[in-house]
Amino acid sequence: MISKAKFLAPKSAGSVLLLVLLVTGMIATLALSFASSMGTQIQIARDQAATLHADLAAQSGLEYAQRQLFLNPLWSGTNDGAISYAEGATFLITRQPGPQSSTLETEVELIVEGRQASSMARFSTKLQVDPGDPLLDKAISILGDISGSNIAIDGDFLILDQPGWLWGFRLDLIPLVQMDPRFGRIRQSFKQLAWNLPTISSPLHLRKKGVLVSGVWSKIANNHSISINLDRVDSSGALFHFRSKKYAWATKQVQEKQPIHYPGWDFTTLSGDTPAIRMFDHVLELSNLEIPETAVFLLDANQTLTLADVHFSGGLIIWVENDYDPATSPRNYLRLQGENVFGGGSPGLSNVGILAPGAQLTISGSDRQSVTGFSVLHSMNQVHRLHHRGILIILNSALQIYDSIFRYDPKIASTPPASLTFFGELAKVRIRQLRELFEAPTVP
Repeated sequence: MISKAKFLAPKSAGSVLLLVLLVTGMIATLALSFASSMGTQIQIARDQAATLHADLAAQSGLEYAQRQLFLNPLWSGTNDGAISYAEGATFLITRQPGPQSSTLETEVELIVEGRQASSMARFSTKLQVDPGDPLLDKAISILGDISGSNIAIDGDFLILDQPGWLWGFRLDLIPLVQMDPRFGRIRQSFKQLAWNLPTISSPLHLRKKGVLVSGVWSKIANNHSISINLDRVDSSGALFHFRSKKYAWATKQVQEKQPIHYPGWDFTTLSGDTPAIRMFDHVLELSNLEIPETAVFLLDANQTLTLADVHFSGGLIIWVENDYDPATSPRNYLRLQGENVFGGGSPGLSNVGILAPGAQLTISGSDRQSVTGFSVLHSMNQVHRLHHRGILIILNSALQIYDSIFRYDPKIASTPPASLTFFGELAKVRIRQLRELFEAPTVP
């Protein structure tokens, strides 16, 4: 007789086998599903990473565009193709049609695209580009003949080695422009404008503050050749100039494309009624004097002021008429003897070094002369051991300059004295509008 257990054994084994097959199938299905899910998750992660890299590339492209426009307001974008960013990401910048100027403040519209693989981030941005005043980012600017040797310059410097690039300040034209009905229709976002008055043969450049004209410049007709005779110039920056010429004493040169507007001045508001100023009326000689105020000297034409061992921590101003033409001979002469210090302190007027647009500076002896702040001089002749920190502008000539140091100071450059009117400010690029573009780019 066959036992019940032996009879049931084959059927039980088949059930177990079927169960094993079912479980194995389920595990295989789960494994395939998990593998598929993992692949999907990995792809999603890759896509997210690519999207992030594309977005970062676009942001980097925006920063790159700001820097390029700061250096060159006429920059037209990455015309040579996309620029590599990182991890295979690239950015492409396209400048849209619109106004361009190396002199006037303009609004620039850009399309910035960042890509990695198939991911893309796309922005539209509007930037306000101010080319800045080229006199405000130079340690020293000389707008006429120059000669000298053994000169150290910490920063950039500028020489006007070719005529036709200089514009002069015209205080007398401000009321005419202010009354012109066209002026009120100018967009408030523009500070500097090209202008033309029927009574003036040459075009004008303007600067405005709000609804008021603050400065007018006209082009100076100057055709005489400029003499450059320098030797042993050691500069940490670049020489900015206008001729297509290589100077042996300049290690780095930049050919400037922007016209030069020399600053205007207005000393009519200076008086002894303020504690920041000390007036000297027709005083022609001073020695061994230390004062914290800004020293303001009133002189007749052709008079010479001689200073010896003075310390004017508020700086020095030699009065000159607002309409004085620096292309003419000096109105006054400033002679320094001994060791003198001007500027760099308080409670005098802010950032005044030596403001003497009508005076020629001469230094006698071998003592050091220290000047800190903004300095504007008609000319220099026979100058030794002058140490200047800030901004120095020579409106006419600088001859026989020896053993001197000129150092640029950006903090001083950012805050000119109230008595000076510059055509522009320090160069800057500001983002006015930024929005993301979701529509697909147009395929040419």
